[in-house]
Amino acid sequence: MKRSSLPFLLAAIIALVLGFSCQRDPSIETGAFVPQFREAVRHAGFGIVNESTASKDEVPLPFSVQWHPRRWWGSGNSDAGTPFPDTADHFSVVRDRTSRLECFVRYFDGHAQFIAIHAPPNEPLAAINLRAALTQKFPGFPIKIEVR
Repeated sequence: MKRSSLPFLLAAIIALVLGFSCQRDPSIETGAFVPQFREAVRHAGFGIVNESTASKDEVPLPFSVQWHPRRWWGSGNSDAGTPFPDTADHFSVVRDRTSRLECFVRYFDGHAQFIAIHAPPNEPLAAINLRAALTQKFPGFPIKIEVR
């Protein structure tokens, strides 16, 4: 019985590996991402009040982004002309002068890879609304909310 199940097990493993390696890459080229991000924030009723660079260590990449198949074979985007090879941006956004959220965008290899929204404990709904607007603009893009 073990020998007859071996081909099915191998076929299942091969199918799993092929399915994983065919995942769509949700990352967005940095030059195209930033204006669209600003537009999505504005569309959600927020305004950007401060923008600065942040350490890449402040916004670690999620496991799903770190191990995306696009990285298995390297990428041609990591040349010296890439504007944001491995950095992060920090955006402070407000809505109605009361709801203040901190958004971190993580870049890697010239592409925006991940958004982290940090919300105070009294503003989780504002963070959910912002994530909904960003998800509408960037379907499939990894966005995480942290209430702090």
